[in-house]
Amino acid sequence: MDLSNCSISELVSLYSQSIKELKKRGVLRTKNVVGELGEYLVLEQYDRNPELPNLSVVPVGTKNINAVSQEGERYSIKSTTSNITGAIYGLEPPNSTVIDKPLFEYMVICKLDSDCSLEGIYQLSWDSFLKHKKWHSRINAWNVTVTSAMKNDSVIIYERTDATVSNDDSEKLSYSVTSDDEADVEPTEAVTWNKNEKVNHVVVREAVADRLKKNFEM
Repeated sequence: MDLSNCSISELVSLYSQSIKELKKRGVLRTKNVVGELGEYLVLEQYDRNPELPNLSVVPVGTKNINAVSQEGERYSIKSTTSNITGAIYGLEPPNSTVIDKPLFEYMVICKLDSDCSLEGIYQLSWDSFLKHKKWHSRINAWNVTVTSAMKNDSVIIYERTDATVSNDDSEKLSYSVTSDDEADVEPTEAVTWNKNEKVNHVVVREAVADRLKKNFEM
């Protein structure tokens, strides 16, 4: 289809139809298009690679994580169209003497370009995440910047050849409270995931289906 021949109204209609179809197929579970699209792309990449674990999504609102492996390892997926992730809460502030308890085993950063095409997927261990997290005083939370140094400490799951990164780890970056992976998310009651529990995929699927049903009724 040559979109250049479409009118603006036709393009808007196509966009609306695409969103509806992605919701119907379970790709979009909330109004957070960037976050949900990134999550889907991450799960797809892990599913394609036999050397990577198969991941299952957890119910929307589960605290700190988005997916789990069959071994119960917790994954936090952060999607962004810039070089900086959304906020990470639940950790001690700077200069605290309290040691942070792991909120997840792995953080996966899904980097999208301004057109939401996939640029890169980077997996950080908990220790690597702690090394590269940065404090954002305005919102009292942490985030991670996609830099060459961060990439060197990550497992690169996928990377497009023209992917861009921040040139300076200390680069000043603007940050919005409604960042890509948090914008337009309906407030939900947090669900705590017990990492010692075996993954019950039936329960997970039912929870996701219930959430999708509620979204369609909105």
